[in-house]
Amino acid sequence: MDYCFSKANAVPHLAVRFSGKEAVIKALKNIGIDNIFDNDIEILNDETGCPRVLIQKEKCKDIIINISLSYCSDKCNAVAMVFRVP
Repeated sequence: MDYCFSKANAVPHLAVRFSGKEAVIKALKNIGIDNIFDNDIEILNDETGCPRVLIQKEKCKDIIINISLSYCSDKCNAVAMVFRVP
């Protein structure tokens, strides 16, 4: 949230992160992990500015989540891919 509110217009940054959380929830459900909610998910930027997903739940400890976020003036899009660590 700090990242979003550090921008002159926080709205698109907040919207795309919400979209990202929804994409993560749907991707997790596809591999049988449910009862993860938007307040369980953090989307942070790494040192290079790329978005990274953090979920502090035991059932997600062996999961790798890749996410892509994009937005323009009136639309946002997010894609999440989840993988189980073998």
